Amino acid sequence: MDYSRLLPALALAVSVSAWCGAGIALAHNPVVADQDSAHAEAIRAILSLDRKLGATRNQASRTVSLADSIRQYVDALDQLDFSHCPDDFTQAFRQHRDAWADSVRFFREFDSMRGELHQIWAAIEKMGGQHSQAFEAATEPILATWEAVEQSVRRHGVEP
Repeated sequence: MDYSRLLPALALAVSVSAWCGAGIALAHNPVVADQDSAHAEAIRAILSLDRKLGATRNQASRTVSLADSIRQYVDALDQLDFSHCPDDFTQAFRQHRDAWADSVRFFREFDSMRGELHQIWAAIEKMGGQHSQAFEAATEPILATWEAVEQSVRRHGVEP
């Protein structure tokens, strides 16, 4: 048998195997895996707290103005510890926080309205005209930045 023709194929197979093995070793590196795990846990902790804070925000507008309930929510977000979160998640979440903060200016116009947040939003949307356009301008960044948060979360192997 002529082994000279097998050598290039064998060399390629060994090279590919070594390259793949290095990738597997990197992916299973305990330091990298621990950091990924720590990031995932930190993200889950922030999302859990945000769910609680969001539920409080949504109900607070039954007794205080929507602008005040959003301000309270933003103030609570400012107290969250992102020190163990990956940078891309932290940045996305801070942009989301900023979008909520920016919406306060618009929602001040409706300080007398009370109800669950989504009920108030629906009532404002039904007003039509200029209110609907301003409402969309105030809420679109909230929705867009939340989508960016969810994308970051998924990149880190966490379900939003």
